[in-house]
Order: sequence, then C-alpha cells, then structure tokens
Amino acid sequence: MVSLFGSTYSTTLHHLPEADIRHLVSSHKVASVDYHDEQIVETAILAHRDGQHQISLQKIHDILSNLRNEGKIAENDKVGLMTVFKDYYNHL
Repeated sequence: MVSLFGSTYSTTLHHLPEADIRHLVSSHKVASVDYHDEQIVETAILAHRDGQHQISLQKIHDILSNLRNEGKIAENDKVGLMTVFKDYYNHL
C-alpha cells in the first residue's frame, strides 16, 4: 500500500478486463465524464495493464492524477472515477 496525501491505495495487481474498464469509466457511472473523457481514460488504463491484463488501484490513481495534471480530465472526473474504481476493487 502507498499513502499519498492521506489516501492509501493497494498496489496489489488485479485482473481488469477491457469490458469492465469501459463500463467503469462510462458516463453511466460518473455523470461528469463525457465520451471524450471516457476514451482518454480507457486508453490510458488499457496501456498500463500488464501482460495478464492486471493493474493495481494505486496505478489507476496515478494514471488519473497524471491525466488531471495534464488537463485532460477535470478534478471532479478524477474523484468520481476513483470512487468507482475503489468500489470495484473493494468487491473483488
């Protein structure tokens, strides 16, 4: 686990299928996310999964933070998406 700014995210890798990524980043899950944001986030997460399609919650946080810092997604998108991914990972 890594602690950043009071938040702790697991570094344990979990299998995350492409279909689940698409569902989790959709505007159905996070109302502020539009189609363009969905594409950016999906592409970034897909690119960072390992060869067995695994990724940690910490890596997802890092990806979303980088996208936010680059101005590609808004802060409320990042927060909403992290909430969705935390819930998903907590049910694995």
